[in-house]
Amino acid sequence: MDPLSLLLVGGLVLILVLQFNRVRKQQREARDTRSALEVGSEVLTAAGMVATVATVDEATVTLRGADGHLTRWVKGAVVRVLPDSDPVSSRYQPPAATGTTDGTGTTDTGAVDDDGTPRHQD
Repeated sequence: MDPLSLLLVGGLVLILVLQFNRVRKQQREARDTRSALEVGSEVLTAAGMVATVATVDEATVTLRGADGHLTRWVKGAVVRVLPDSDPVSSRYQPPAATGTTDGTGTTDTGAVDDDGTPRHQD
């Protein structure tokens, strides 16, 4: 076997191994997400719905939407359990604005007027 053929075969094997590892990692992450489901957790579904877990069964999960309605989903539809610090979460509270004082006793809030000049708070 010439060196070029050996290099091509080695490259193909490397690509297959890397692909296999990536797929296994995705499967492991999906399994971990499904096992982390518990009542009261806020989750994001593949359809983009943010909801709270109402019940968890063997293969399904019942979610309570923002309007209070209950819907039943297969566990595989849940793509992420949202921590309170996730900006997608309805429980997310952004950090308080910390304006800077410009030395004149006014605080720069970062806001601007319609003409683009900085707006100060007294």
